[in-house]
Amino acid sequence: MYAASPIRTCGVPGKLVEIRQEGQRIVIHHEFMDVIREIHMDLKHPDNISPGEMWLSIGRFERETLVIESVGFEESVISPHAADSGMLHSENSKLVGRLMINLDNGDLELSWTAENPSYFKGQLSDKLSFIKTELEVECYNCELEPFA
Repeated sequence: MYAASPIRTCGVPGKLVEIRQEGQRIVIHHEFMDVIREIHMDLKHPDNISPGEMWLSIGRFERETLVIESVGFEESVISPHAADSGMLHSENSKLVGRLMINLDNGDLELSWTAENPSYFKGQLSDKLSFIKTELEVECYNCELEPFA
């Protein structure tokens, strides 16, 4: 089981997130655990997907909103809020995120909905806001201490 998911990595307070476009991909670099997530703007979801920590994410624009559909989950924790209660996701989960700029304050907003019939009924959803900063994403530099 991994400690990261797209929702968990972007919801960590005090850790930066950088978003950039590279050709037909949008790259989201999370300072938390040095996680890199790629949104493919030129693909469709294949029938057979090998599960991965950051899933397969396909993006499209709906007007000014970037819609990101993600599938191909490994077992993991879905979000920081859910981690406290042990909410997990599995390989049959689906995540839909919507990134947009709030025109009132200029913040970047992410709303998301997750479905996972193995672990919960209905949908799980939340909303996060990000403010622009001139700070740069740094290496997480996590070093594990050996047990004494």
